[in-house]
Amino acid sequence: MEKNGIFLRFIKKFYGLTGPLDEYRVKEVNRIGNNAFVLSFIYLLLSSVVVALLTVKFSASALLPIYLLVNIIFISLVNGGYVFFEIHRLGLDKIDVSSENYKGALNRLKKRCAKIGIFVAILLWIFELVLNYVIFDVTIVSTTLSLSGYIRAIVVAALVTLFLYFHWRALMNEQ
Repeated sequence: MEKNGIFLRFIKKFYGLTGPLDEYRVKEVNRIGNNAFVLSFIYLLLSSVVVALLTVKFSASALLPIYLLVNIIFISLVNGGYVFFEIHRLGLDKIDVSSENYKGALNRLKKRCAKIGIFVAILLWIFELVLNYVIFDVTIVSTTLSLSGYIRAIVVAALVTLFLYFHWRALMNEQ
């Protein structure tokens, strides 16, 4: 494996890993990822069969939004929850920082959390913009000019930033 390949950087970001990926960490990440894939595959097979059977009684256009919403909830909460629970249980998400670099690491952590909070807020704002246009027939201009959408985005950015900061700060080990 190449040391700084894009695939390894993606795995480290997705699983919340810091530092070098040694053999143990790669093995555990692969095991967790395989288990999550099998869980998703079985769920998608079973849910597809259930939806196919339900289309006999209900219209497919009525079932599609429910099916998509349930799939999003399952994959994000159940599958994602399993992955992050296992990563935390195995201690793969610990952040080791030397005592002389602790203040700098906290500053970098604040900036990292703020960037992620802003990114999530922008995604939420765009998602709300599209949903208002598609579902509620609200024009894009009126949604863009609405103050409440911006307030929600700012609140989400602040909450995500604070949650991530306190979570990752609790994982930091000063050595």
